[in-house]
Amino acid sequence: MFGYIVTDRDQLTKEEQLRYRSYYCGLCRALKDKYGAAGQLTLNFDMTFLNILLSSFYEPTEHIESGRCIVHPFVKREKRRSEISDYCADMTVLLAYYNALDDWHDDRSKSKLRFANRLRPFATALREQYPRQCKAITENIEKINVLERQREINLDAVANCFGELMGEIFVCKEDLWSDRFRALGQELGRFIYFMDAWEDATRDLKHKNYNPLLQIKGEADYERKCKDILTMFLGAAAEQFEAMPIVENIHLLRNILYAGVWSKFRIKGEKNVRKQL
Repeated sequence: MFGYIVTDRDQLTKEEQLRYRSYYCGLCRALKDKYGAAGQLTLNFDMTFLNILLSSFYEPTEHIESGRCIVHPFVKREKRRSEISDYCADMTVLLAYYNALDDWHDDRSKSKLRFANRLRPFATALREQYPRQCKAITENIEKINVLERQREINLDAVANCFGELMGEIFVCKEDLWSDRFRALGQELGRFIYFMDAWEDATRDLKHKNYNPLLQIKGEADYERKCKDILTMFLGAAAEQFEAMPIVENIHLLRNILYAGVWSKFRIKGEKNVRKQL
């Protein structure tokens, strides 16, 4: 479900691309140091965005190193580490664990069960460290499962659950700004769930899988309706973001929120147009 909160590389300077990569590689390094190879497999762009967002707001002390890795053995890459990247690594592993467990329960995927078992010792420790976030994850995943089994047609009912889950993850500190971060996370969570449903709609229709968008899939203005709803979620997220006193990485963050998040929607739309030619 993750992988939608990305950059629009064409609108970034070379320096901004390298800076984004330093946060991405820093999160990867945090995952490796704390959780080994299994942790690195959970790395995603959405949590990289959270890493940049929280780092830009709280401005923690950052440790920057340069080195090679197995994925990029020939070029040294800058890695930016801090307490924020460690927090995001923890949340990334928690989400991956519960997602793998959920896939096992739904599909009886043995590969997902094996992966969940690899992460289980870490998740057990993290549950004690982050009771609020774990409660939000487990309760809302269960709510989503119930709604999906009931084949709920109200999109808001399901999207709001994923929004509540992400809202708690976006709050790394309970302070004067926690409500603002929670609201931003909720809106982006709704966007992620809806975008995932939109991307899977054709396949779900073919395989008769649950998808709350199938009720409107055949309508003539289906794509416009979907874009309008996605725009509404992003507009609410942008309202929360712009109220935050962020200066560092502001252009990079705006690139993601206003352009990058539309990448998959734009790419799929272009493919559909080519099919019609």
